Amino acid sequence: MNEPKTPNLGLNKIDRSSPSTTYFDLDKYLDQNWEKIDESVATKDEVEMLRRVIRENDIPDASLMVKGKTRLGNEINSSEQTVAATLNAVNLARQNAISTAASDATTKADTAQSNAKTYTDAKFDESDLWGAL
Repeated sequence: MNEPKTPNLGLNKIDRSSPSTTYFDLDKYLDQNWEKIDESVATKDEVEMLRRVIRENDIPDASLMVKGKTRLGNEINSSEQTVAATLNAVNLARQNAISTAASDATTKADTAQSNAKTYTDAKFDESDLWGAL
């Protein structure tokens, strides 16, 4: 008979497909399962060894040519090449660019209007207009 098992550790499960097979076998469902769990779980020494290996593993800082650890930053006026921009920094830079472009366009339009007025005022004297009437 095919006994139901858990998918990861293969622990014994109670077969609930019919009421007649629903009984609790202490050895099967407790002792055997605890043995499987005990075999699958790392010991304290193994966990400490893994921690030590991870600490000792030298992961370099990331660069344009080397994979590695990456620092994140929200700065938008930095020329640093070892810090990656966050979405917030990219959005702030985009908003600054839009604002600056709009401000520059307004300034240039105002300057062009002022220059045009100065030019026409110099070329066309108002007294000439009234004198012709």
